[in-house]
Amino acid sequence: MERSLGRWVGRDDIVAHLERYATHHRLECTLGADGEVATIEPVGDRWHVIGPMLERTFDGVVMATGHSQMPKLPDWPGTGEFRGRLLHAGEYRRPADHADERVLVVGAGSSGGEICVDLAGAGVDVTWAVRSAPQVFPREVVRVPATPFAPAGDALPDSALGRIAPWIEHRIYGRRDYLPEPTAPMMELLASCKEPMTADGIVELVRSGHVHTVRAVADLYATGARLTDGSHVDADHVIAATGYRTGLEPLVGHLGVLDQDGRPIAGVPQPTLGFVGFRIPLTGTLWAIDHDAWVVAGALADLRS
Repeated sequence: MERSLGRWVGRDDIVAHLERYATHHRLECTLGADGEVATIEPVGDRWHVIGPMLERTFDGVVMATGHSQMPKLPDWPGTGEFRGRLLHAGEYRRPADHADERVLVVGAGSSGGEICVDLAGAGVDVTWAVRSAPQVFPREVVRVPATPFAPAGDALPDSALGRIAPWIEHRIYGRRDYLPEPTAPMMELLASCKEPMTADGIVELVRSGHVHTVRAVADLYATGARLTDGSHVDADHVIAATGYRTGLEPLVGHLGVLDQDGRPIAGVPQPTLGFVGFRIPLTGTLWAIDHDAWVVAGALADLRS
């Protein structure tokens, strides 16, 4: 991407970059409903792909729909009684949609933290329900991005990183009085797609009281939520930053290539069937996509040679 796009590239600029990429490489892109796939079936050493507007046989298939394909919305008791608006973090767009409302954000990943920062920065009354929280790191320290240091972290043993990560967080933010402790070491959480939080400003907002943290949600009622400690929070809107599923089961679940959480067991679990974009290493998803794309492309090319 062009350096003129800045250090932290925005969503619209990434989309435009991908569109230019497809044009430059003359990629045949079937988008929208026409590109939907219903099932993938092996036919000898090839793959028969079937969708509403698509039925073709291919030499190879690469699944690149990513780990955040299907929003996970908790089935809280009382959800049907809640008179306010309940939405997933993937549906959140802007603070103005929640002006003059009491908003309860549920979930302590980066999405939940960043939504809290966005809302609080616009003066919205926001409460944050947190069961536990991952390690918290800034995107940059004294204008030095943290991302380039991630490959070194990936190379360390998990046990060493589990000791170093809390130490670094403490050096940056001091005593962890802003969020509950993580329930597991950082690399164990990463393995289940729970990455460190990089919501810049969230620590200051919690400490200042502009974002009020409470226990996890037990159930909903007409005007709010009951928490696991028995207390109640009134809310007009509830935003569930509660993660995603891959949604791969209908497509390839019958092929024995997914684990119990619906994630691929390997980058190339069967010849000519590859998966890209389903890992979250310390280096970040985009970095992992680049790495995994080369691995999958190389495996496909070797089979054709």
